[in-house]
Amino acid sequence: MAKLRTIFIAVVFIKLILAASLPNPDEIIQYAKEPETHLTSVSKWDIESGMVTMPKSSGQLLVYSLPLGEGDATMVQCPSGEVIVFNMGQSTKVVEGWNVGMVQAYMRNTVDQVKTIVITHPGEAHFNFISEVFTGNSSTGLERIILAGKESDYTDTTFINWLNRRSDIVEYVNKQKPCITDCYSKPPLCNNGLDGVTFKYLGANLGNNKKGRSITISIEANNFKMLLPGDFKGVDIECLLVNEWSVAGWNMTHTHMKLSRHGDFNDSNSQKFLNAIQPSVAFVTNAYPVYPSYHPSCGVITRLLLSGNVQKASDSITFACGEPSTQSTKQYNSWPYKIYTTAPKQGTYNIISFNASPKY
Repeated sequence: MAKLRTIFIAVVFIKLILAASLPNPDEIIQYAKEPETHLTSVSKWDIESGMVTMPKSSGQLLVYSLPLGEGDATMVQCPSGEVIVFNMGQSTKVVEGWNVGMVQAYMRNTVDQVKTIVITHPGEAHFNFISEVFTGNSSTGLERIILAGKESDYTDTTFINWLNRRSDIVEYVNKQKPCITDCYSKPPLCNNGLDGVTFKYLGANLGNNKKGRSITISIEANNFKMLLPGDFKGVDIECLLVNEWSVAGWNMTHTHMKLSRHGDFNDSNSQKFLNAIQPSVAFVTNAYPVYPSYHPSCGVITRLLLSGNVQKASDSITFACGEPSTQSTKQYNSWPYKIYTTAPKQGTYNIISFNASPKY
């Protein structure tokens, strides 16, 4: 009897130890059901002083859109920590936004984590910062440079020389040939595809101009699906894409979307295209919407809302859009929708970031 009592006490004691060592279910880190969007309003001093920099990896999938004005820099930070850069440049016609030095300052802790650079189309406003930001030691980690369009489309001597010094890692999507549902090139990868993030080409090298040869690419992880449509110029190309996706049986709805051509109304972001994507959240990279472009167009914002799935924001934000026909700007200080811009007010800038796998 004494022996049984000893065994019973020992079993109870072991159970107590195990119970104490197991985490409380309420304390286990879980992933939120919905991706999060964050706006960080920054000044020139914030960046140049190092007060605000791109954070190192937190083990989550993060997407950053930087305020380069009429240009673009969209960066995907993989859960493993490596970074994929989609474009990095700025228009010389409308220069409101960060300069090269500010981009370098923001990326001071992560530039060596950039493994892949993707140039979505041969527009200088989308790649003319590359050769200055990724030089010397800051480019030693590069493994792939992916370009859309034709090799002959790239005429900037500085950029060509930069590419030539790295010719062994340069590749052109689909070997410069048009494709939609049959793009055979290997897309960008997070950690060689081991991070649970999928990249998929949805079209490339279409049209008879540099902008029309943009890449359209999708990024997907769990319940996060973002469309990056490059800088398409041509409603006919958008129509072709939608038709081919439909024939292939592809479901093209996305939770998040970057507007094409900074929110241009006339040649991009058609109602048919937006209806196919039906984003819940949209964003645009732009200078403050004034002459000559007035990007993003208020008409495109109306189309977005008509596409039927844009969510209401929990907190009102500042937003501005342009009216090219009247050469005017509309300013909203209590914007209620999840449509974000990198230039919400004249002289102010937002870093737009998306957390695809936020933790509670």
